[in-house]
Amino acid sequence: MNALPEKSVDLVFADPPYNLQLGGELTRPDQSKVDAVDDDWDKFASFAEYDRFTHDWMKAARRVLKDTGAIWVIGSYHNIFRVGATMQDLGFWVMNDVVWRKSNPMPNFRGTRFTNAHETLIWATRDAEQKKYTFNYDAMKALNDDLQMRSDWLLPLCTGGERLKDGDGGKAHPTQKPEALLHRVLLATTNAGDTVLDPFFGTGTTGAVAKKLGRNFIGIEREARYIKVARERIRLVKTGAAEDLKVTTSKKAEPRIPFGTLVERGLLEAGDTLYDPARRHAARIRARFIVEGANGPTTREADEILNDRGVVVVPDILANAGGVAVSYLEWVQDLQNFFWNEDEVNRQLQAIMIQSFRAVWDFSQAHDVPMRLGAYMVAVDKVADALQARGIWP
Repeated sequence: MNALPEKSVDLVFADPPYNLQLGGELTRPDQSKVDAVDDDWDKFASFAEYDRFTHDWMKAARRVLKDTGAIWVIGSYHNIFRVGATMQDLGFWVMNDVVWRKSNPMPNFRGTRFTNAHETLIWATRDAEQKKYTFNYDAMKALNDDLQMRSDWLLPLCTGGERLKDGDGGKAHPTQKPEALLHRVLLATTNAGDTVLDPFFGTGTTGAVAKKLGRNFIGIEREARYIKVARERIRLVKTGAAEDLKVTTSKKAEPRIPFGTLVERGLLEAGDTLYDPARRHAARIRARFIVEGANGPTTREADEILNDRGVVVVPDILANAGGVAVSYLEWVQDLQNFFWNEDEVNRQLQAIMIQSFRAVWDFSQAHDVPMRLGAYMVAVDKVADALQARGIWP
């Protein structure tokens, strides 16, 4: 890891040795042996030695993380508390601890304690003052039936066809994690094209999921037998199409269409009933007035449709005249070298806007024309009256 460039990685996912401290073989009630973790890579002489190991790899991981980067570490009650303390000592900022609740945990065969049915993941940003990091909130919400994703995840252990086998038909790795777990982690906290580092690569679950999701990955593993399995596994993985890899974005980031446009184009009509996706709420369209936004008038065709349906359209040149009116009020104050407070400006503006609306409304009603045409006609009348009163000048 020390050979990697500084600040070159977007996310670290680490599944380090748990330091299980097994005191002998585990057996089932029928005396058959449990295939437990008894490999040399999980053995440490003391807690102090494990803490030094944790400090060293985590310090190296922090060095390669970008300023916008984050880290996930997974562990059990054997090590996660020590790992968390080291993370905080090194300057990481804990965002969440996530409980992976196993739907099919291994039983406690000795019957001497509760069944260990969960593991804990810690998600942390690189720095305490870090403002920018990746969290795809809306993608997680969509994954959870449009509800906020909680910090307890119910997922099964890696079993069946997903469980990789060695040449003898046994487990290729004793602690292989399910792809569903890594899928959720990477979907939540990375984007397509990001680089993910796994310093304890094992049989390559992180790499396989990263490749599927269009993420780049770096895997570090010292056991040759795991490397061989990981390479073959990842070789068979296909990356999804770019269109399929897009995550659900925030509602604010989605294209917006003014509601009035839907009515103007005849896609919705007054009296129609709208429902939310779950059909828990309903609302009827009762719009009889449409007030246009600045520089966003309806089309001439839409005007005709709305007029035929009796919908009143307040044109943008009238509805948004306030800016020009306030500019006029500023000009008047400058000429007098006498300035009003905000309340007086608002009072003057309100009087101008009400007077303008009434003039256009009364004219359009008297001549049986839409308000847009009425506004144009009132404007032409004012120009004509001014020319007649002042003559052509200069």
